[in-house]
Amino acid sequence: MKPYAFVQLSRKVEYAPLRPRNVLDPKLHHGKWLIRGCTLTPLIVRSGKILLHENRLVYGPILQNGHPVIPGSSLKGVVRSIYEAISHSCIQQPQGKKKDLTRYLPPEKQSPCMTQDRICPACQVFGFVGRGKENVAKSLVSFTDFLLQGQAKDWLNTELIPQLYQPRLEEAIRLYLDDEDVLQRKFYYHGTPETGQGSPTLVLKPGAVVEGEIHYQQMTDEELGRLAFSFGFGDPAFALKVGYAKPAYLGSIQFELVDVLPYQRLGFHSQPINRETILEYSRPFQQKMRMQVNQLLDIMDYDKHRHRTWQTNHQGQKGY
Repeated sequence: MKPYAFVQLSRKVEYAPLRPRNVLDPKLHHGKWLIRGCTLTPLIVRSGKILLHENRLVYGPILQNGHPVIPGSSLKGVVRSIYEAISHSCIQQPQGKKKDLTRYLPPEKQSPCMTQDRICPACQVFGFVGRGKENVAKSLVSFTDFLLQGQAKDWLNTELIPQLYQPRLEEAIRLYLDDEDVLQRKFYYHGTPETGQGSPTLVLKPGAVVEGEIHYQQMTDEELGRLAFSFGFGDPAFALKVGYAKPAYLGSIQFELVDVLPYQRLGFHSQPINRETILEYSRPFQQKMRMQVNQLLDIMDYDKHRHRTWQTNHQGQKGY
């Protein structure tokens, strides 16, 4: 069984002018969310550094004042990938050798957002960098780092992590286009972690709790609802996959929206809003993007897939 499946992306892109960033619109939403995450499997955010832990050389995690963190930039990338899959958004141009994939995209998906007068839903919220200094859009949402709660020594463990690989260019073309040449996005299943062989790595244990915030401004009802869905909030809720070794069934984490704090300052009060209202905002777009939403919910269903494992070949070797 492959550790991943695909969500078929929309063939069309919806464009709108860039929303102003420098003046707060009282009819839009501004504020912050307090968010908590709990790991369901071991989770790895490698720093790239090797350190000595319990008399053993291991790959170390990213630390902030001695505490492991999930960088806000990493989580933002995960959330954006879901947001793009459940909206009529562009596809950011691949980098390096993968630029060769561009010619396989449908014509309407070949040109990512480049100018402020014509940007897609995902670039409106998460920002983009186009051609020239004037064609840049600041993100409407910012993520803090998500900090481990409790003592690091209680929630770090050494696991042996198998070596993983990236598909060749030709393989990527086969994987990301379906039989009708419709573009798809890969998402990894949850499953039983494949550990016990490979590189010693410090991981966050299952049950570890991290907390952080996101700050937002100038967002519509639908954008807040789509963002909440992309975090896995709602009914049904679903867990995300974050960090290294997702193909080995690591990195499962469930997030919850703890509190919603509208922006308040002298002379400006953002409209009050609560968690239940935000989740209601997610319902209309789920109807419009029903196929993509259903495919994603099936892939990200932790209880359904938690017992998935790598297959063993005739030589007794496990892999995917």
